Amino acid sequence: MVNDKNQFEDIVTQSDLVAYMVRHRESLPAHTMEQSVEALGIITKRPVCVYEHEEALTGFRRMVEKKVGAIGVLEAGTERLVGQLAAGVLRGLDETNFTDLRLPVNKFLQKHSVVGFNTCKPHT
Repeated sequence: MVNDKNQFEDIVTQSDLVAYMVRHRESLPAHTMEQSVEALGIITKRPVCVYEHEEALTGFRRMVEKKVGAIGVLEAGTERLVGQLAAGVLRGLDETNFTDLRLPVNKFLQKHSVVGFNTCKPHT
């Protein structure tokens, strides 16, 4: 976010936006919580994603190419969102496990993610 002098002040993340909407859902129009972020006009381009069976390295390469810090993980065949691959998980890699980047994304996240690889639930 920038102030009225066009100076950087803060960053609003997707998580911030969702938390705000949940906290203020009673004051938002009823249809707001039932619509997709695309329908609300919040997201104007297709999200960057990787399939759970693709190599983790492919996902991280895609992040670099698209200049994003995290991407969605999709289930092959259904296109269902099943997780998130974030650049922060790279912090745990060293010379003993660097080759894990060749694992499928779901296996990589099971091994290296702080929270593990959990399938997204419809209410999340």
